[in-house]
Amino acid sequence: WNRNYEDWNNLRSPFRGGAKGSKVIVTTRNTQVALMMEPSDNYHHSLEPLSDDDCWSIFVQHAFENRDIQKHPNLKSIGKKIVEKCDGLPLAAKVLGGVLRSKQRDDEWEHILNSKIWSLTDTECDIIPALGLSYHHLPAQLKRCFVYCATFPQDYKFKETELILLWMAEGLIQPLEGNKQMEDLGGEYFRELVSRPFFQRSGNGGSRFV
Repeated sequence: WNRNYEDWNNLRSPFRGGAKGSKVIVTTRNTQVALMMEPSDNYHHSLEPLSDDDCWSIFVQHAFENRDIQKHPNLKSIGKKIVEKCDGLPLAAKVLGGVLRSKQRDDEWEHILNSKIWSLTDTECDIIPALGLSYHHLPAQLKRCFVYCATFPQDYKFKETELILLWMAEGLIQPLEGNKQMEDLGGEYFRELVSRPFFQRSGNGGSRFV
């Protein structure tokens, strides 16, 4: 972020061309960027972590998608403790809910709750622990396909068919069941990564993912 004034001025200039009375919302992960945009009345809004109740609501949507939560009191109790470890991060609640959606036993949920990854320091683990857990529980073939996406630049938008063809070209899809076509198997891999959710749609109902 060691930019000079001219660079920052170039960054701000497109936002000054709006009609009188129009408003522009700029989002950023960096407070310095927010201040350099010179918001009106020097006001910028910092998003706070979600409450445990809101985080729990997101978790339930994914972990209990096809189950009646009242019929699984033990899972509910363990899930509440898992959500507390998410520190109010909606992405963490979402991905862990996706991991636990297919897990039925108490010990599988307790394994997530008691994982050592929660206690790692920032120097030992530079990603959100929940994302590390979610990746750890991927089948090997899905890990390979997801890791391939590291070749894309950040925030790159891709189509399902485009990525499946790339996976096929790299030999990452190996048919295991009868005469199942590689394209069909690749589609299953892709949908599984969406449901986890390592991939999500870009925009409202578009055909591209990030």
